[in-house]
Amino acid sequence: MPLPLLSNDKKAQIQIGESMLVIIFVLIIGVIALVFVARMQEDKIAVRLDEYESLNAVETAQLVTNLYDLRCAKPGLTETCVDLHKAKAVASILEDPGPARDYYYSLFKDARITLVQAYPPPAGTDDGKLVLYDVGPGEGNRTTTALHIPVSVHNASANTLGFGMLVIERYRRTSI
Repeated sequence: MPLPLLSNDKKAQIQIGESMLVIIFVLIIGVIALVFVARMQEDKIAVRLDEYESLNAVETAQLVTNLYDLRCAKPGLTETCVDLHKAKAVASILEDPGPARDYYYSLFKDARITLVQAYPPPAGTDDGKLVLYDVGPGEGNRTTTALHIPVSVHNASANTLGFGMLVIERYRRTSI
């Protein structure tokens, strides 16, 4: 016995239902593709941001090593020489907010710059670390990009030339 044929109305309803399922399926695939592409772009942006932060840290390092306020005045010393007395003076000036700190902020932004004297070992209770500049992004999560630059450290009062490191840390606020 032959099956009764579906009426034209029922065929149309089935075709509309099939079309709706295809459209919903295509939309779901489109949303999944969009999420995938967004994640890829987010990763690319994160890589570029890291590269940018590294370049900023290198730029800050170049500014610090060429800063006249820290350079040795004695002729014949190396290009990357830090005068210990000048560094202590800069550190004491930058402890308090004021025009000098604002000027250095325009150069270094959110960073921490530390002079670490390695040789000869510092005498007394001094651990050999001198924080020259420290302005962070405030409260919240932050990451740093650090560079260590070897420098000569000249002590004019003792007429000695030692070895040290300029540690330059660039702060960056991370998303919460």
